[in-house]
Amino acid sequence: LDIFIKDEWLGAVDELDGNIYRAMAFSSLTWSWSGFFPSEWAVGRVLMKDNARFAGVVIIWIVQVLGPPVMIYTVGIKDANWKINASHIFIDHFWNKLLALLLVIMFHVHVVFECAKAGISWEKTSAVYKYLDCGTKKQTSHSLLTIGAITNCWVMASSCICTTLLMSSQADNTKDVLFDILGICFLYNLDDIGSTSQLSFLVTEDWPGQHLAWVYERMLKEDSAPEADRVGLLWKLTSWILVFFSVTMPLFFIVADFTSGAEES
Repeated sequence: LDIFIKDEWLGAVDELDGNIYRAMAFSSLTWSWSGFFPSEWAVGRVLMKDNARFAGVVIIWIVQVLGPPVMIYTVGIKDANWKINASHIFIDHFWNKLLALLLVIMFHVHVVFECAKAGISWEKTSAVYKYLDCGTKKQTSHSLLTIGAITNCWVMASSCICTTLLMSSQADNTKDVLFDILGICFLYNLDDIGSTSQLSFLVTEDWPGQHLAWVYERMLKEDSAPEADRVGLLWKLTSWILVFFSVTMPLFFIVADFTSGAEES
């Protein structure tokens, strides 16, 4: 895209948000078996570096899929020891619990807005993919866009549950409250690419977001936008689930007394 779209055309264009799944769908992050053979060792170092980045991307996907349910099981099921006590927040560690409650509310509000933003960005990216007929090009895959959407929706919903459980169980310690919310944010943003990337091997050059945004605007001017993808319904469903969580999870935090359960054990 950077070959056919001049930089001076991109001045007033805001880039489309990207992540590892969208980059892989457009073949920006790929795996190659070349360079593993003696005749190709001259280019092997570069290819091995690219393959290492690809392996890192796969690990990110596994962590984002398995991380939240492991935490939910460990904190909320396996080691669950709590009882309903709406007055607990005023009895012990009031300021820590108040801070934790505010962080829970803040995180849920953030995720609701982020889901709406990510859904719009995903639909634009999917439309550009179809408009450019990327399905006929080598190492591209719309299925990776779909996997990315499912993974992102899963991480958003499960992270809300994880945040509430972690904040509830660690509310007696200010340091644990702050570090737990930072840990959830790290897991939540692990697939980001470019300037917001959490990992050094994911760089801005891996995602031509501004070029794709220019193509999207061009597509709208030509009135040739492809039919909307059904996966868009998943984003809407997730948004409603997150709105539900933004009400019920803070209420659960208020009435669920993890501190008393821990002391009794």
